[in-house]
Amino acid sequence: SKKSLTLLDNTNCLYMIQLDRVIGELAKQVGRVPRTEIEKLVNMEILESMFH
Repeated sequence: SKKSLTLLDNTNCLYMIQLDRVIGELAKQVGRVPRTEIEKLVNMEILESMFH
């Protein structure tokens, strides 16, 4: 039981690290696009809530 919880905790940490990397890469890519272009494609309220 304790070993299973440790394994689950380690797996969750790996998922969190990977998610952090994906979000970081997304932020870099979005940061390269002019805001006027983003506003044409994306609801800015949603995008701002993701990065604030």
